[in-house]
Amino acid sequence: MPDRPEIISLLGTAHYATPATGEALAKLETELEQAAAELSAAPEDLERQILVGRRLAYLWRYHEAIAVFSRALEQQPLHPALLRHRGHRLISIRRLGAAVRDLTQANAAQPGDFDILYHLGLARWLTGDHAGAVEAYQAYLHHCTDDEERVALTYWLHLSLWRAGDQIAAQDILARTGSPTVTENAHYLHLLELFGGRRSQAQVEETAGQDDLAAGTLGFGLGCWHLMGGRTEAAMASFQSVTSGRYWPAFGFIAAEVELARLTGLLPA
Repeated sequence: MPDRPEIISLLGTAHYATPATGEALAKLETELEQAAAELSAAPEDLERQILVGRRLAYLWRYHEAIAVFSRALEQQPLHPALLRHRGHRLISIRRLGAAVRDLTQANAAQPGDFDILYHLGLARWLTGDHAGAVEAYQAYLHHCTDDEERVALTYWLHLSLWRAGDQIAAQDILARTGSPTVTENAHYLHLLELFGGRRSQAQVEETAGQDDLAAGTLGFGLGCWHLMGGRTEAAMASFQSVTSGRYWPAFGFIAAEVELARLTGLLPA
């Protein structure tokens, strides 16, 4: 384990850059070395700078990744991809207001981009700007031609509408989910089915036990489902289960932190 924590969470917990062990870790480190060598041969190359930043992020070395993106932004201050990547990793280290600023600039520079709007919506949601999150997700939802994108956006849009107090629209979006075909975002689909009464709590909990990432995504969704039903203690238990796990960079983990911080008064409700 590294000597210093990579972040201190919103709940005051130290988290370390421990993404993998053994051969998996060695592979990530080798890929970073290769990307760094390629960058050293052409230090002004934008794509190589982005790749090094991404390779650092895969190792959960987010502060170093942000520094790489920041140096690149000194050369190209309004480059949308650089702003999006840095904004994403600012979310990872819980600098949420700074993430919103980067992603807002990225959206102004390249309107209508899925990756930018998806991360902007999340950053706004995490800062409590749920109406702003709705705006970001709706800006792209009607342009979706891909089920993976549509399911991810619908999931976060439903939560954003619920948090913004528009229960009618939140239920309407569930009714229009349909039967998409997804692989990458299957967990989001399972949660939409839970919210709509087409999947049971037991089924979701069984899937959540499969791995750390599933536990974070599904555990956070279960917590929201409990909150929607007025079961605050059960919601807190779900969120606490998520934040006791190891996969602290996951969006579900960060969102569970935010909910617990709000429920316990560490953040404004």
